[in-house]
Amino acid sequence: MIKIRRKPTLFLITILIINFTIGVAQNGESIIYNEDFSLDNETFLPYEISITNAPVILNVEMVSNNSINLFIMKETEYNKWLNYEEAYSFHIENEITNSNVSYSMDQNGKWYLILQKTSSVLLTKSGHIRITTSNAPSVAQDDIFTQISKIPTAIIENAELVFFL
Repeated sequence: MIKIRRKPTLFLITILIINFTIGVAQNGESIIYNEDFSLDNETFLPYEISITNAPVILNVEMVSNNSINLFIMKETEYNKWLNYEEAYSFHIENEITNSNVSYSMDQNGKWYLILQKTSSVLLTKSGHIRITTSNAPSVAQDDIFTQISKIPTAIIENAELVFFL
């Protein structure tokens, strides 16, 4: 977890929470957002993400015309951050123009992905964001036991090789 603190600004802050819509992509991913964004008068733009079937993989693809900050936090931390209190972020990327990352989300609840203007707050920042979720890969217990049972054999084989050298 990364500790962050939101600093007050002199600019008018407009909070825009975009409607939560889900579609289904061809490969089984659930599309949460797939849209253009613009940060002109706003200093940040939150995307609300509701996780109801954890664990899932959250995939984020973002391209921007200017550098922005991107971070993800739970709802309780987001509310602290909004009130200028110390908050913890699950992930943070500073001054980026593109991002293509995946996160393992292991808890149900509301999460927020936030795009925030960097130090050049007077510039309009725009781009495209695509947020999807997909099922986290699961490993069957039989596969785990099969893999574990191979460990002693591999150690013994290596020990015999070393002994005879």
